[in-house]
Amino acid sequence: MLGCILGLIVHNYGSEPYKSWKNLGAPPIAIKKLLVADKDTIYVQSTDDRIFSCYRATQYDQDCWSQVDSFSPVWEDDPSCLPLDDIPPEPEGIIDRLINRRCIDSPVLRANEISVYILLRDGTVMQWISDPGDPNEVDLF
Repeated sequence: MLGCILGLIVHNYGSEPYKSWKNLGAPPIAIKKLLVADKDTIYVQSTDDRIFSCYRATQYDQDCWSQVDSFSPVWEDDPSCLPLDDIPPEPEGIIDRLINRRCIDSPVLRANEISVYILLRDGTVMQWISDPGDPNEVDLF
């Protein structure tokens, strides 16, 4: 049981919620559209129809754009989860947006996670990730 609690603490430390939008930069080719995303990875389609992905699991990951042949299924947005009240103000010039809300309801954790990705006019992708669960939402027993 102690191992489970320590694992949850370590996971939540690495998943510390962002206080502001994080700049993921852009792939080497201009982006046509945001395709799909989950908490840690976004897939985009370039103007020459290639697919690029950016994996950023923690605030400390920096370089992330890689060309890929395809993408794995990701969890889909669940609008019944936590509302989007705590997102910091968005930057100007948004041309595309992906929002994923996920409800977590397991024997050791009840919480909500939200990840939002936006594409700006200048080709930059920004990421914001919520807290995986406030203390009153986490149910360890």
